[in-house]
Amino acid sequence: MRVKVRAALSLFISTAGLMLILAACGSHPTPLAKGPHHHPTQRRVMNVPRPSARERAHKIPGPYSAPPAKLPRGNEAAGARVFQATCESCHGRDGVGTGKAPRLKAPSGVVSDFKTESALTSFILHNMPANNPGILTTTKAANAAAYVWHLAKSR
Repeated sequence: MRVKVRAALSLFISTAGLMLILAACGSHPTPLAKGPHHHPTQRRVMNVPRPSARERAHKIPGPYSAPPAKLPRGNEAAGARVFQATCESCHGRDGVGTGKAPRLKAPSGVVSDFKTESALTSFILHNMPANNPGILTTTKAANAAAYVWHLAKSR
């Protein structure tokens, strides 16, 4: 009786092992290897520079390309505080630009790129700050846009 149990167990283990080997050789990843970083035909690309805010502004898909109908009008003084706390580390003091982010203070492309303060507000609301997009409230985004618009228009 023991011999039969051992033979059956050995056959079961061999069959299960063969099935695992055949499954692993398939062209599709196993359920444990899902995702772009685990698939054998895909590689993770490192050290690729991120597009600038201006470049991203032209690639905003769908609803973000046109501002929502009712965005609040921002306050420049409050926007200066939001800019100092959230934007200055990348765009520089008074928006003069850095190696991380483009110049916002005149002369810059802000006015020509966005055309309206409302469009700038929509862009800031959905895309800034670049290291954590979308964290600003609508009011903070509108205030920051008012301040940036002021910087971009003043000479």
